[in-house]
Amino acid sequence: MIDMKLYITLPSDNIDFRCIEKVLIPIQNKTEIQGAIDSSDSNFMEALVITSQGKQVSDFRFCEARLLTQLIALVEDYYLSAEKAISDNVYGLSVITIGLRKTGENKLLLTATRDGNRIVQVELPEKELIDNLFSLAKEYFSYLIEYGISTSFHAKELSIVCEYETRYKDIYRKSLD
Repeated sequence: MIDMKLYITLPSDNIDFRCIEKVLIPIQNKTEIQGAIDSSDSNFMEALVITSQGKQVSDFRFCEARLLTQLIALVEDYYLSAEKAISDNVYGLSVITIGLRKTGENKLLLTATRDGNRIVQVELPEKELIDNLFSLAKEYFSYLIEYGISTSFHAKELSIVCEYETRYKDIYRKSLD
C-alpha cells in the first residue's frame, strides 16, 4: 500500500533542505495555508512524502517548485514514450531531476536527484503509484481552489490533471488491471 502526503511552502532562495520540514505546511491545513500564502500566489515549493508498505521511501528533501505538476507531466510523458524510461528536469526550477522507468511486471522505479545526490529511489507498483499521484493532484488543486488561492489557475491545473487521468485510464491502465 502506498500513502502520499503533500506539503507546501513559498519558494525562497534561503531554503535549507536539511531542515525544510520546519517551513512546510500540510495541504489539509486551511488556516495555516491561508495565513502564509497570498491568494494570488500560484507557485509553491511542494514536498512529497511517500510511504510504501509502512516504510517511508521519500522524505521532505523530495521538494521542488510545482513538484506535483512535474510528476503528473512526467507520467503523461512516460506513457507517451516508447522506451518506458524517462528522466525529466525541464519543468520547474530544474533543481531536481525526476526519473520514471519500468523495471518489471507492473513495477516502476521512481528516482529523484538534487545536486547529484539521489534523494528518492524506490520501486513501486505501477497502477497504485499512478492512481495515487492522480488522486493527490486532484485533492491538492481542489484544496487550493477551496482556500481561494489563484482559483482560476488551479482550476485549469485540476482540469489538466483530470484530462490526463482520463487518457491514462482509457488507454494505459487497462493493461494493468
